[in-house]
Amino acid sequence: MFQLKDYQKRSLEALRTYFRRANDLDDADMAYYQVTGSTMGQRLPYNPVPGLEGLPYVCVRIPTGGGKTFVAAHAVGAATEDLLGADQSVVLWLVPTTTILEQTLSALQDPDHPYRRALEQESPSPIRVVDVQNALEVSRATLDNKTTVIVSTMQAFRVDDTEGRKVYEDSGTLMDHFRSLDPSLTDELECYENDQPKRSLANVLALRRPIAVVDEAHHARTDLSFETLSRFRPSGILEFTATPHQEEDRRSNVLVSVSAAELKTEEMIKLPIELTVYQPWTELLNLAIEERDRLEEKAQAEEQATGEHIRPVMLIKAEANRGTDPITYEKVEETLQEDFNVPEEQIAVATGDRDDLDDVDILDRSCPIRYVITVQKLGEGWDCPFAYVLCSVAAMRSNQAVEQMVGRVLRMPDVTRKQHDALNKAYAFAADEEFATALRSVRDVLVENGFEPLEAEQLVQESGQQRQSEAPLFNQSSGDDGTPTQEPSVEIETTETPDLNQLPDSTRQKVDADPSTGTVTYRGTMNNEERDALKKCFSDPDVRYQVGQAQQRLQEKRGGRVTPPAEQGSSFEVPRLAVQQGDAFETFRETHIKDTDWRLSDFEPTLPGYEPNLPQGQRGAVDTDEEGELSIRFLDNVRRQLTLLSGDQQWSVSELVHWLDCSIPHPDVRPQDSIAFLERLVQGYLLDGQGYSLDVLVRDKYRLKRAVESRIDEHRAAAHEQHYGRMLFGGDGASSVTVTPEVCFEFGEDYPYTSLYDGEYEYVNHYYGPDRIGQMNQEEAECAFFLDRQPDIEYWVRNLEQNRKHGFWLQTASGKFYPDFVCKCTDGRTLVVEYKGEHLMDAPDATEKENVGAVWADRSEGRCGFVMVGADGYREKIEDSLP
Repeated sequence: MFQLKDYQKRSLEALRTYFRRANDLDDADMAYYQVTGSTMGQRLPYNPVPGLEGLPYVCVRIPTGGGKTFVAAHAVGAATEDLLGADQSVVLWLVPTTTILEQTLSALQDPDHPYRRALEQESPSPIRVVDVQNALEVSRATLDNKTTVIVSTMQAFRVDDTEGRKVYEDSGTLMDHFRSLDPSLTDELECYENDQPKRSLANVLALRRPIAVVDEAHHARTDLSFETLSRFRPSGILEFTATPHQEEDRRSNVLVSVSAAELKTEEMIKLPIELTVYQPWTELLNLAIEERDRLEEKAQAEEQATGEHIRPVMLIKAEANRGTDPITYEKVEETLQEDFNVPEEQIAVATGDRDDLDDVDILDRSCPIRYVITVQKLGEGWDCPFAYVLCSVAAMRSNQAVEQMVGRVLRMPDVTRKQHDALNKAYAFAADEEFATALRSVRDVLVENGFEPLEAEQLVQESGQQRQSEAPLFNQSSGDDGTPTQEPSVEIETTETPDLNQLPDSTRQKVDADPSTGTVTYRGTMNNEERDALKKCFSDPDVRYQVGQAQQRLQEKRGGRVTPPAEQGSSFEVPRLAVQQGDAFETFRETHIKDTDWRLSDFEPTLPGYEPNLPQGQRGAVDTDEEGELSIRFLDNVRRQLTLLSGDQQWSVSELVHWLDCSIPHPDVRPQDSIAFLERLVQGYLLDGQGYSLDVLVRDKYRLKRAVESRIDEHRAAAHEQHYGRMLFGGDGASSVTVTPEVCFEFGEDYPYTSLYDGEYEYVNHYYGPDRIGQMNQEEAECAFFLDRQPDIEYWVRNLEQNRKHGFWLQTASGKFYPDFVCKCTDGRTLVVEYKGEHLMDAPDATEKENVGAVWADRSEGRCGFVMVGADGYREKIEDSLP
């Protein structure tokens, strides 16, 4: 069974948080404002759907190959429970093409498919998945008792004139849906002149207020698309795409954004893409075939080592049969067979008039196909992890021609990194006159598939196999007149006269000092040893910093980059807080805090702050905003409508208590203890004490569940905090928490940032290089720049927040603390810096973080230092903490 990746969990948690806040606030705009401030580091303006103001409408951005559909399937249950507060829902799942429709419908209907399992895992009720044709006959009982997912293309509903479309026509088979309706439910339905509602599927959807899931949402951005959705009066719109629309008039409300680095770290995609440019096309094809054959040898070795079967497949993009002497699929097929002796059974053609892949399982071990020739048909909806090589015999100047095809070679087989590194990459071959054009085109395609521009620059690599007659694109600098020069140079400004005699002879020949102008000129290459030797010639820290920048500029002039410490193999280990268990040590973590006996029934069964969220119809249909203007409470109206449709829920107190006990995870609380607490809470506090009726609590049971779960978490946290304090600061367990070199966190090769820093500062000493720095706000960036310039800091890392595998953390009583910066000092010590904005310096968690940081530093016996700083005096505090 597929397991959710960390970035997928983060996406779903952001959605759940948004649903809950939108529900509690009945304000889609404010909920978005609050959530994006924590998930994306910035608060963005909310873009409502015209005519559906108040509608929760958000987008999840995941690059191609990241499992958008898997996340969407999980999101259905989350929206049903946390947005609607219902046991079941109607879901309108919209896709852009019939090909994707067939694939999605098949996957969601297959009980063994991960997408279907994801639907069932998250849903409070049974699942039924249908297409539009079957939805035209769906019964009222089905919608009353099951979450019903209707999979369709947008085109099936998107029309200016509804005449002649079955989803808008009266149907006797849907008659039961309109019997005994509350009159208020028909107000916004399409009705006949006698005010009787038309018995159409469109009206059934409008009654049920469907959750709209829009897959590949960048295809559904027209005014007509939104007008179409508004006909069904959705309760929420969830977009999933790699490329959200960003133009102001139709900007997607991106709630959470996933980076390519996160996908690569989770072994979801093959990266980098190795690009080869060559002509003529027959020789290019030869190179691509040799690469595919080499990969098959690696795949056979991989299978011997791991048992995993991989058959590398090449996608060949031919030209359409038009123009002068086009390279058609027939010509490519003939060349493969006659010039390269490729057996006929290994070749498949997939075009508009021929489809050799129909009903073929290309992943089957017995399938012989190794070459797939296409023109455009594989643009979307074809998913083959065995696809490793993309060969375009047509020019690659237009990224529209290959926009989605690049995505077809990115998916990693079995979502597992391979032992043979060649199988962890993708390969692109282009018959393009201009290498630069082809390179730019492939990078543009990656951006079109959801990658950030900076990521795309890093993820496309030159293979070194372009035509020998061409000079490499980036291997020399040019003078002002365009004349190539093999010895680029840089100038370093200084007021001191450096002692260059201490340099090795080979380095000394590259350096000229001119005291009259206060400049030092360095010519040629500068490796790390030469950089460090030149730094020692200066006493001024600012000049030493300039030397590091000079090395970077030289590399850029030569079309390369300075190899950062992480890629040089430089170790960066940081001691953790540890717990001694017998003769061994292990990381001090949450499980040690939870290892304590506590009784829920010892705490007061109260629920401060909870009030049942009754539908607005029971309190008045409208409200007023701060300016006194009338405003409709959108989600209140949705809940009211769904309440009128649902049957009576005649539960007893014991049934509600049992439901709460089963719905709230509490493995650390004994059943009899939780039942006793919940009975006192429901009967004693809510019914007898607060005077709520049982039927009101039952109708609000999902919000009640969240409130009770939160209250239990508070009691649990109080018990854990007491135990944490005893372990860390006193009592018998204090001596078991220590810092030892035996238990360390190590920054590895992967650095799965959520987004990259793209501000004004230029850094030199980041462990992963200046082009791989996680996002920082302005104040953090200023602090990082100060750290970057310190001569006593060898290198530093912008620590990744909420990334337990790739970020350094310290355990607190309430969770994990990820400090902002971790620095490796020149004397081997580790300095950790936490930057707090002034408005956060007095926050409760700031004291908790400062305390655990101080304990970590104190018990390291001088190996580690910790400092919490703000805008006021951070330079002095950091300098005082350095050697």
